[in-house]
Amino acid sequence: MKKRFCIMLMTAIFFWGPVGKTALPEENKKDLAYHGADAIFQAEGIAIFWAILKGDDDEHSLVYINIVTTGKTASPFHKFSLQAIDPFSKEKKWVFTDKVFEQNNLVKLNRASFRNMMERRFFFYMKDVPAPDSSPDMTVYYMSIPDTAPEFLDESSLLSYFKGAMARLAK
Repeated sequence: MKKRFCIMLMTAIFFWGPVGKTALPEENKKDLAYHGADAIFQAEGIAIFWAILKGDDDEHSLVYINIVTTGKTASPFHKFSLQAIDPFSKEKKWVFTDKVFEQNNLVKLNRASFRNMMERRFFFYMKDVPAPDSSPDMTVYYMSIPDTAPEFLDESSLLSYFKGAMARLAK
């Protein structure tokens, strides 16, 4: 019985760490990372909407990504960056860095740009001027364009969709 208790205790310590462990300040930092799988994503006071403006082919189609604040108060985020990643080679390329985060942020990308570098990671920063190597306060990552992203033939219909989606989200 005593041997079994010792084995269980050792297993618990191995899997969950030492008993009575106190958290260090660095461990208290909120590390927010979300997988944005759908065309509509909402967390931490922001919403991300995806849609496609259909052209004749991928070279002439645009992916619209609308990132908006959802709360009545200003967003806690001041800057954001976007990175493209090749899932096979793990090559990374910045689409843009340190863009000012406003109430409404519309990003337009060529659909063909997702062919090889299909993953996208949005990094959000609470500081006005993030240090060059500072870690983001929140990350939202997508494996590719969400399958649920609707396609439109004209920009006015696409922008109306964004407005309607935001109104539905606010209810």
